Amino acid sequence: MKKRVAGILTSAVMAASLLCGSVFAEEGGYVTPTAETELDGSGLVIGCILANVENSIYANMKNDMEEQSKVWGNEFMFVAAMEAPEQVEAIESLVNAGCNAIIVHIANAEAEEDAIKAATEQGVKVLAFDQVSESAVKSYIADNYNAGYNTGVMAGEWINEKLGGEAKLGLFTYTKMAELIKREEGIRAGLADTAPDAEIVISSEDYTISMGVSGAENFLQAEPDLDGIVSFNGSAALGAYQAFQAAGIDDENHAIFATDGAPEELDAIAEGGCYRGTTSMGFDKLGFEMLGDAILACQDQPIGEEVELWPVESVNADNVEEYR
Repeated sequence: MKKRVAGILTSAVMAASLLCGSVFAEEGGYVTPTAETELDGSGLVIGCILANVENSIYANMKNDMEEQSKVWGNEFMFVAAMEAPEQVEAIESLVNAGCNAIIVHIANAEAEEDAIKAATEQGVKVLAFDQVSESAVKSYIADNYNAGYNTGVMAGEWINEKLGGEAKLGLFTYTKMAELIKREEGIRAGLADTAPDAEIVISSEDYTISMGVSGAENFLQAEPDLDGIVSFNGSAALGAYQAFQAAGIDDENHAIFATDGAPEELDAIAEGGCYRGTTSMGFDKLGFEMLGDAILACQDQPIGEEVELWPVESVNADNVEEYR
């Protein structure tokens, strides 16, 4: 329960900061950059490395930063790299390309720290996403355990209400990024704490929409009486939603719960079918914040706390319109 309370407090702090439209508060303090913030990034080259753009969250984040760069006047360079060796190579390439700052979606902090340190020694401002880097000027960290826990609780509450506390579930997870393992741990814990008689009977490592379709089809073939799916991300869950619709089980007795809060997920929830809920993590604002902080860091201006968490919020049919 302490983890859930911490997440709520984090949400409140972040929500307050994200309401502000300028970089500096009246007393000169740091305020999170948003799309409405006025910044001048002229002459700066900002690089960005994300795991992939098959995940709609990352695709939307990349598009947000790309479009906002046209507003703020900086050049934007993007590389998709999922594994640590690929990311090290991408960091080195972006440094050689003349980037003033690099945003890195870190797969393995220990394996990439030397490359990040080398970049900073050449004057590049590095901002770390999803894991903490000792050499980065700022790290942006999701409370991945708490996010997964929240998803597990949502699923458990639905199971208690609709299925009498018993259910067979499939799980989408991803174990090649350390932080995302915490989401699975949180999902399992939240489900166990809320609906202890519910059981995860099958799992797979699927993370894109197409993978989610085939993964859910495989689940249903192996477990025809599957009641639902819980997912570490939104893209795989959206694929599962398509598979459930094709199988004719988009009904009141089945459920899909995810962790991300992508716009496509919100649309699916609003349809009123078996896509019941997701944990929103504020990704719709994070791209603007990281890009803005990269520009500020290059200008030697304040960029807030060295390590910053972002919110964990439940979205379901009752409140989905507040997030769309």
